[in-house]
Amino acid sequence: MADRNAATPVDDEDVNLKTPSAKDVLRANDVLSQLLASEATAWSREEGMSMVADPGPSAPWEQAAGVGGQLIQHAQTLKNIHNYFKNLESRRCCMSLAGRQTVFSHMRVVKQDGDAGLEEGAMSTTKRGVRISHRHLSDKEFRLYKVALVCAQFPVLSAPDPPSTPHTPSPSAQRKFQFPHKPTLTPIPSSPLPNSDPENHGVESRGSTTQGSAGPGSGGGSSDEDKLTSPVQPEALCELVRQAFGLSQERHLQYSRLIKDETSNKSAAKLLVEELVGQLSILENNSHPFYSPQAFLSRNAYDFWQQSERQNISRLISKFWHFQLPPPLASTHRYLRDHHTDYKNLMAKLIKYEEACKEDLSSSGSDKPHSILSSTSKRLLKEFSLRFGVGELFSRIVYLEYLTNNLEKSWDTWYIQHVTESLSKIMEILPVHAGTMVTVKQELTVLENAVMLLHGQCGNAFTRIKRLFAGNKPPHAVASLIDLLEVVLNVKELLTGRKIKRLQQWLVQYAKERLSLSYERHKLLAQNELELHSYGTGLSPKLLNILLINIRDEIQDYKDNFQQVFSKYFDMVQLAATEYYSFFMEDVVFLCDEGLGVPDVEQDRLMLSLAYRLNQLDEDLANYINPSQQRWRRSFLQQALHWLEVM
Repeated sequence: MADRNAATPVDDEDVNLKTPSAKDVLRANDVLSQLLASEATAWSREEGMSMVADPGPSAPWEQAAGVGGQLIQHAQTLKNIHNYFKNLESRRCCMSLAGRQTVFSHMRVVKQDGDAGLEEGAMSTTKRGVRISHRHLSDKEFRLYKVALVCAQFPVLSAPDPPSTPHTPSPSAQRKFQFPHKPTLTPIPSSPLPNSDPENHGVESRGSTTQGSAGPGSGGGSSDEDKLTSPVQPEALCELVRQAFGLSQERHLQYSRLIKDETSNKSAAKLLVEELVGQLSILENNSHPFYSPQAFLSRNAYDFWQQSERQNISRLISKFWHFQLPPPLASTHRYLRDHHTDYKNLMAKLIKYEEACKEDLSSSGSDKPHSILSSTSKRLLKEFSLRFGVGELFSRIVYLEYLTNNLEKSWDTWYIQHVTESLSKIMEILPVHAGTMVTVKQELTVLENAVMLLHGQCGNAFTRIKRLFAGNKPPHAVASLIDLLEVVLNVKELLTGRKIKRLQQWLVQYAKERLSLSYERHKLLAQNELELHSYGTGLSPKLLNILLINIRDEIQDYKDNFQQVFSKYFDMVQLAATEYYSFFMEDVVFLCDEGLGVPDVEQDRLMLSLAYRLNQLDEDLANYINPSQQRWRRSFLQQALHWLEVM
């Protein structure tokens, strides 16, 4: 086996052209027959070529041998005709399958506007945040690079079907989970998710969620994810792999030639069909390393998944292979064991690469892209999952896991709604057969952990709502957070099978926790400002006057900025006024009881001023506070009787 750490020069091909001697006399019919034969040979060679370096537009014609080969080298019109019809082929025009790979040094794989459409065009230089070097990959990195590159070179499985053969989705036979009541999400532009193609969902949905829904778009039929049918050239996918792994052009070419040698120069289609046939063999033997019978919640669930997966692989093979099936690869079982981990690592590498590109765009003054992955990255991940049997449910769950782990780093509106749509889509495609979820235990565990983490993050966000979303900005962020909490509660109830508190009860609980923390914070700041001793009562008429002003400001802020967004669930101003007033009365009563009978003229003057302000507060909050809650009046009555007695 060749050493992938050694430099591999690019050898020139020796082309031996046989020319007839001067004594040979060829008739016109012989010349024409040789010309047609050379033309057919060059055409088939160009169609099936899968080279790493760009051989140029005329390489297949220059490699043709014989008299016909010499003639067609000069037939420029013939080449133009072939190039014209070559671009009309369904593989190139509809499924975007180029016959050979061209190396581009300036390929834009992430659009500046974050759009999920076709990324094409040129960049002047590589992005500053992307490190490109001549380094050698480790064994683990090279293995991931290898499987990613073979997917990029022949992306036939994730390509849209040609328009001449429209795909009719087969009806789904299984029942899906349904929410008790579907939440009404706050409308904003939705963000795309990886591994989605609604028109090919019945064919390309793999693993536990085969044919699990009408379409895998994360936000319904109008989602940008539903538009992942735009053709993506293999050249763009290969360039994405190179830049994501931080390889120079020279190192990329060296590794590409090494991978080609390891596959014994098999055509890309032959290699792919052997891998898929190997997966069929593993299914028949019940020996899949990830989707084993023991990994599912029940044997019935496994049998249902196995039947769906067998049909799915057969459909994928029929998309590009119309010959007799070859024998399966002996190494298929060994490779499948690690491909779920490979998918997760590849997704993380692509996200890291695109984040570096987007940071560079942000520093240059461009608008921040509102998507995690470009359509090129999503197409590569989709091709990977279809080729190596990574289930759609697994790919969506690990994507949700990433979003959840990074939610607290970005509380932007689009990100919150992206998480909401991702979680909602997982539950929409999760099938049930014979009363059991068709999923493996590992997927379910990761999903449950992600939902628990999301629930805790939502609670933390609501208790810090005025710090994270001061003035209810960015717009719709709080409303989106409420939508996310509603979906989380629905999913949690479905996964646990137990009734939990309603959304309104959770929101009221978080609001009360927020108000309590806010009051204690204002109290602590006032004590520090007045330099009151912490080992004493820590209360004084001045401190209570400061707290009274803070309470007014807080209630007014809730009324101006947050009342409308919570009005569907409870009266935020009513709750804030009641809670703050209750906390404040505790301190007022305590101060009155502690200071009763103490001869201090200055203290008495401040207490009298406090009584006046308390009366004003009662008038301002008359619509929210009952007379029975005005506990300060009884305490101040005792204080007034003391003053009369002294006088």
